[in-house]
Amino acid sequence: MRPQVIDELKKLDIKIAKKLFQEAKHQAIKRPPSPLQAKILKFLLENKNEVICQKDLENNFNVSKATISEVLLTMEKAKVIKRVSVPDNARVKRII
Repeated sequence: MRPQVIDELKKLDIKIAKKLFQEAKHQAIKRPPSPLQAKILKFLLENKNEVICQKDLENNFNVSKATISEVLLTMEKAKVIKRVSVPDNARVKRII
């Protein structure tokens, strides 16, 4: 039964990605967000009152530091997010 659930989740993930690209095309967005970018945005919006940093995203989405770093860099260049220093620790950046 477990493989069936995994298969259904994969199908759902593909449907979500297709819907994102269709909507981006409809809205004439040149570079639609990747599924991971969309998930990150949703997570940030749902937790907008919390201090969210890169490590939180790594843990929440179960992806590597390199993957999150690259995705956040792309989003930052597109001015979708900002990374700002946390007052307690200048090495940690809050993602807003």
